[in-house]
Amino acid sequence: GLEQYLRQIFNEFDIDKDGSITVYELQQTLHRSKINSDFIIENIELLINRYDQNGDHEISFDEFLIFFMT
Repeated sequence: GLEQYLRQIFNEFDIDKDGSITVYELQQTLHRSKINSDFIIENIELLINRYDQNGDHEISFDEFLIFFMT
């Protein structure tokens, strides 16, 4: 289902497999996937700040789900 699919995407971004995505991991994944968009890179921090509910500058899987489900 959708949640399983989102888990796969989340795991791609979670480079160190610690259960959360950092700005650095997002940048690395976007760089690796050749998404070379300044717009996307500039908005990564905004996205993390908006959906980072506990203020740790990381996106947990739950926060990631909220982002895609809303």
